[in-house]
Amino acid sequence: NVAFGLNDGAHNYGAEMMADDILQYPEHKDRYWLDVHHYFNWPAMCNVFGETSFIDIPCVCSANIPNTSHQYEQAAWAGFMKKGLLDEGYRLYIGEWSAGLQVARNCNNPTKLPNAKQAQVMWRAQKLSFLSQYLEYKGNAANGESSFLGEFYWAGRMGHDWNPD
Repeated sequence: NVAFGLNDGAHNYGAEMMADDILQYPEHKDRYWLDVHHYFNWPAMCNVFGETSFIDIPCVCSANIPNTSHQYEQAAWAGFMKKGLLDEGYRLYIGEWSAGLQVARNCNNPTKLPNAKQAQVMWRAQKLSFLSQYLEYKGNAANGESSFLGEFYWAGRMGHDWNPD
């Protein structure tokens, strides 16, 4: 069997529009895998008071987990949730994520690198969130599996415009 990873393509094909299209073919729900790139580095996710110098770690731990105050924190993922795809057994995976974060880029001049504690806390918070996602959707997909497939770690830190410096 072949599966297809579908991504919102930097917002070129919105998640809710993609979800509407996918829902027309329920017989292929095990073949359409939703690919979300989940970074706290660029978008304003979990920032305290909208300020990019502070991040809310409890928010990171519960980002996009249903029935939490942060269930729609990441827009593309939220689009799939709002359409009920994960509840219906469609599969989602995190195609890229990182412990890098905007806060580290702003606070740690001149290096703009996350310090060891920041990277450790962000890595652990996100891993907790992903494990919670797996458990939340366990039993929704075919053969009792979780709709949440897993994740792929991208980098310890993120540069700007794909430049790691």
